[in-house]
Amino acid sequence: MKSNSYLDSLTRIAWAYLFLFLNLSANSRTVSVNLFPDWIGYLLIFQALPAIEKEERTAALLRPVVVLLGIFDAVNWTASLFTGKTLSLPLLQLIASVLTLYFHFQFLTDLASVASAHGLPRFSARLLHMRTAATLCSAVLSVLYYIGSLDALSGILLFFLIGVSLILAVWFPVSLFSFRNEERRRAF
Repeated sequence: MKSNSYLDSLTRIAWAYLFLFLNLSANSRTVSVNLFPDWIGYLLIFQALPAIEKEERTAALLRPVVVLLGIFDAVNWTASLFTGKTLSLPLLQLIASVLTLYFHFQFLTDLASVASAHGLPRFSARLLHMRTAATLCSAVLSVLYYIGSLDALSGILLFFLIGVSLILAVWFPVSLFSFRNEERRRAF
């Protein structure tokens, strides 16, 4: 039987991905601040990790990564809140991009492994598809950012990237809540 701690952790993870993939900003003349900051998503995942680690040992490797990503985003979010600008440190941004790729790849792989171990192959496959989509999207956006093409995007490509981002922002939480609901149904 699954513990309430494990089921609560799946809920936290679903909410976390909503924060990680949804970017809704409040703007003024000098400040633009994300109303769904990534650091809250990383905090929710950090809180969920102990229960996930009981199901999948390799999830413990993500603890320092999620802390670093959370701190990096919290510092950037705070800087944006008070100065209207994020930190402009290209090497640090590159490291954060690589850590983000690694984190999503490994974390979603771990969740897929848990789903498979719990006899939920459909959810395991869905989580692996989500992992691939997150990795590809993150990699493409990072490359575009570093070659300086992100600001120059226009027209169809820009709408395509916005569309993909919206699909991911909905697909991830819906899939993770469905996974949680199936685990809950099987537990009781």
